[in-house]
Amino acid sequence: MIKKLGTEPEAQQQSFLHARGGLFIAQEKFSVDPDHPDKKVMALNYRWEGLSNRLPNRLLIDEIVEISPGLYLGKLYYATAGKNLFSDYDAGIENKDYQYRNFGYFALMDDTWLEEKNLLFPELQYGAVKDVKDKFKKFTFTDCEECEKIKSQLADGETILHSLKDISDGIGRGPSFQDAYFDALNRIFLCGRPADDIDGFFHGGVVTFKNAGFLARFERSVLNDIYPAVRLFSPWTGKTFSRAATADIKKYIGDDGMYYKGKTPVILGSNTYRKSPDLSLPATAFIENLGLRGMAVEYPGEKEKREEISVKSFYFIAANEKTVNPENKGKQVLRLNYRWPGLHTLPPDHLCHDELVKIADGLYLGQLLYATKPGIRYAPETDPAAYHYENFGYFMLMDDDWQAIWEFIRFDEASF
Repeated sequence: MIKKLGTEPEAQQQSFLHARGGLFIAQEKFSVDPDHPDKKVMALNYRWEGLSNRLPNRLLIDEIVEISPGLYLGKLYYATAGKNLFSDYDAGIENKDYQYRNFGYFALMDDTWLEEKNLLFPELQYGAVKDVKDKFKKFTFTDCEECEKIKSQLADGETILHSLKDISDGIGRGPSFQDAYFDALNRIFLCGRPADDIDGFFHGGVVTFKNAGFLARFERSVLNDIYPAVRLFSPWTGKTFSRAATADIKKYIGDDGMYYKGKTPVILGSNTYRKSPDLSLPATAFIENLGLRGMAVEYPGEKEKREEISVKSFYFIAANEKTVNPENKGKQVLRLNYRWPGLHTLPPDHLCHDELVKIADGLYLGQLLYATKPGIRYAPETDPAAYHYENFGYFMLMDDDWQAIWEFIRFDEASF
């Protein structure tokens, strides 16, 4: 528990187990609802400065009541008073001066309600979790001595993402450290399994960029230097993956789709983008207009909308294939191919193969590979060595559990 209000959370509270929506302090209080000020509730207060929550949760107080054993009904109250919105929370200010308003209801339930919940809300179906920690600390590597060594190096109390963030931060320390940390990251990639089980939507995040091609002449990592500013303008949220037949593929790349006949699995994928009223909105509008130059631009179904996907584009065809990166020593990977002429992919991504491996349950590590000989026309029968593919960086794809940790530890807000 937090011993002093306004102090930094203790180490236990900073752990990944608290990643799913910010920290709060719970206390029996009278409601902040101006219509029911005498109602006693359990108030979950996210507003204390020392909890380090971000907007809009810095304005939030949840109120819950028990309506049946193990079943609770909650309300979300946000402060709306303009004069107090951007100042630190002060418990001495009366509730009426914060002008709390009810923005919705939610339910909380224990696993005694699991059957009813899965029946009523099948899209939220899950099974009772016995040990959620194992998922976040267990690599799903291939069997080899190097892989066992990497597993043993994961520190007690850390998740795999914490370890990867340490590597990312190490790269940011400067050129004299980069080679060792990039080597550590590539060893993790080489231990991963082919990502042939991936299906559906996965959140995306940048791990680190790498100088390659013409950027190799620079001592510092140029892309890492500019990324903290560029990320504010980026609407990218992740990628979707769906199994596809040859006929499905041909709709996107024509007769080139026959290249995938007999391959298993074959996956049609896309990058996903959100519409938000922030600096990323012009980029989303640009992506929506890419259909004018022949690129596929599609909109999400109902299930994908719940993942906050607004538009899909920059499509790729994926299959289990041999790596095109000579540093990967002939490894089998899930290769995401943006290079087919029928995709009409916008430069420079028309030169791109992403390569993806699975490193944990629901967690995938990818490499950004670009051909550095752009003058050679792409053809699948051409030896990949002719294109001189080089690694320009690493990214992650994550399920909801991992994404919660990613946001909580502010992975992509590191100072490179």
